[in-house]
Amino acid sequence: MLTEGCHHVDQACIRSFFSKEWDQPVEELPEEAKFHLLTSVAANLMSLENIDEAIQPSRRSMDWFIDHERWLEATGIAGPFVSMLIATGNLEDALSLIEEQNECVRNTNNPVISAMALNFKAYCFHLSGKSEEAGSYFEEVDKVVTQYDPGLSIMFPTVSSYYCKFLLDTGAHQQALERSLKTFGWRERKSWQVLVDTTSLLASDLMVLGLIFLRMGDQINAKIHLDKQLELLKSADEWLYLPTGLNSRALFYIRTKNFEAAAEDLEEALSISIRTGAKFGEWETYLNLSQLYFKQEDFRTNKSYLDKAKCMPGMAVYRFRDAEIDELEKNLSAVRTSDEPSKGVTKGDMQP
Repeated sequence: MLTEGCHHVDQACIRSFFSKEWDQPVEELPEEAKFHLLTSVAANLMSLENIDEAIQPSRRSMDWFIDHERWLEATGIAGPFVSMLIATGNLEDALSLIEEQNECVRNTNNPVISAMALNFKAYCFHLSGKSEEAGSYFEEVDKVVTQYDPGLSIMFPTVSSYYCKFLLDTGAHQQALERSLKTFGWRERKSWQVLVDTTSLLASDLMVLGLIFLRMGDQINAKIHLDKQLELLKSADEWLYLPTGLNSRALFYIRTKNFEAAAEDLEEALSISIRTGAKFGEWETYLNLSQLYFKQEDFRTNKSYLDKAKCMPGMAVYRFRDAEIDELEKNLSAVRTSDEPSKGVTKGDMQP
């Protein structure tokens, strides 16, 4: 079922169970309940942009469940933790955590959990530019995820948006569309793949589907889905993932030449990213701002934002947009060497 509600309301409830935020749960709670509570507060803090505060309760609760051989709980904590590390620009740390969890994953003796661990690894490989390895991993994951009945109880969400985004980014648009629509078909049928669902997962699926429609030229459906995912993220106070949602809709506005609306979304995404420490969102916003100003033939500002993206510490490992960066640099070089700055620049060929 889909979890709904506002994270600020959740936090107000959670706060009553702490004698010291967010370190000491009240003594009256049983020991195990205290670590379940730390798990809940970590997820809440991630969503409400308090990323630094979320790290310690995440690690404490995960370590406790590992020490007590509670493998399912430990892996359940690791998934959101990996997502947070990706969003904060710590891709190598995310991969390290995935490797660290190998024993836990094996000990669950659960093929779906194994598939989800590989799903996270595949996405990290995609972000680092290792498309061939990522594709192989994703195909292996999908053999499990698309089974009609895994024959076991599923108490955690699967994540389809990673594979669909990979397919989109690597040019397999029709395959991305078919796989994305399959996910929404599972929701309609209440299949096991979405037995546990969240607002951020639904928003991610809507976002990717919107981007697929955009790339395939269906602007009406693109706008519908990109608006809807933002409505969901804002209604649930999903601040950690909101910059990605804003960046995605900005791509629609850039494609449709509504540059003012694109700038508004990107400025909001940049403000949230800097405030929350979501470096991945900040980096993507700089790249999209560079694209925006390129389309407007403001090449000085275009270069400024491209340089900011390239100079961000730790972001060089994110390689999945290298071709776009190379194209921006190539066209800027053409502008600099041209007697007339607008000549020699193939603006219409660039894909947001």
